Amino acid sequence: MRAGRSARYRRANLNISAVIVIYLALFSGGAACRATGAGPAAKQKAENSIIGAYLMALHDFDFTNRTFRADMWLWSHSSPRSKRKPLQTMEFTNAQKTSASLFTEEVKGGVRWEQCKICGTFRYHWDLRNFPFDSHNLEIHIEEGVDDVRALTYEADAKDSTHVKELRLDGWKITDFQIISHPVVHSSTFGDPALSSGSVSKYAGLIIRITVRRMEIMSYIKLTAVAYISFMLTLLSFFLHMDGGEGFSDSRMTLLAGALFATVMNMSAASSALGTWDTMTLVDKVHIVTLLHILFAAFLAVLARVLLSKGVSVRRLRKMDLRAAALATITFIGTNGYMVIRAARAG
Repeated sequence: MRAGRSARYRRANLNISAVIVIYLALFSGGAACRATGAGPAAKQKAENSIIGAYLMALHDFDFTNRTFRADMWLWSHSSPRSKRKPLQTMEFTNAQKTSASLFTEEVKGGVRWEQCKICGTFRYHWDLRNFPFDSHNLEIHIEEGVDDVRALTYEADAKDSTHVKELRLDGWKITDFQIISHPVVHSSTFGDPALSSGSVSKYAGLIIRITVRRMEIMSYIKLTAVAYISFMLTLLSFFLHMDGGEGFSDSRMTLLAGALFATVMNMSAASSALGTWDTMTLVDKVHIVTLLHILFAAFLAVLARVLLSKGVSVRRLRKMDLRAAALATITFIGTNGYMVIRAARAG
């Protein structure tokens, strides 16, 4: 009887011990899982890719279509274990079109190194208000197109990114080159079930910024030469009546009409050449000032004819025209000088 109770007691102890061992194993296993981050709720660390750029060519500045072209090499440094290929999943968000070639990939020094050549046409709003003293920050916007920042981030390789030092641009000079990390936030989750509805999403991004300054003024002279010649003809009109005695010649009004027509047509041609129909440039201001002086001369010509018909002497009319010519010269030169200096400082 005692032997039977003793056997049952030992079996009960064994069962209790087994339960305790199983409980401890489960508890310690769960704790270890949480400590190592292997559990289902663990948060994975985003992979980081270092992106660099080397500008090879910059050309085809198109003011009318608001674009420019650039050729460059891009490279990335990633972990050799990473399966992501940022050079193949990135997109150029301000590109009209791009083409990629010469893609290579290899592991060196424990780093997966990728590189490729990019040629593209990129959109840019040319601000030509201060032409020909303008400078521009041409930008190429890059954004990760597949993984958001929870999985992949970009880091700019600012130390090795640059442009060809011997790069020459007709009429332009590169004054600065930068590559900047610029994550992009979208006001949409793009349907990602892991994000709460109505929230935002964030993707890795970069900005390649090339600062260029115009170094020539010949184009400005070509676009404004007609306006300055028209003003000279306007000044000439103040003297046309002097050798005609009391007979006021219609050639004065004819000359002013020709100057007015030439100025208006040249202003339209300049706006088309610069593609600046929606902005007021220095070239537009020069033409407008010229038009105002032509209108002033036309008004004075009509006034002189009226005064002559009322008996005002030719001598008095000559003095009036000479004073008007002097006033027009001072105001035209002063206004143009002020506008040019202000544009040069702003540019």
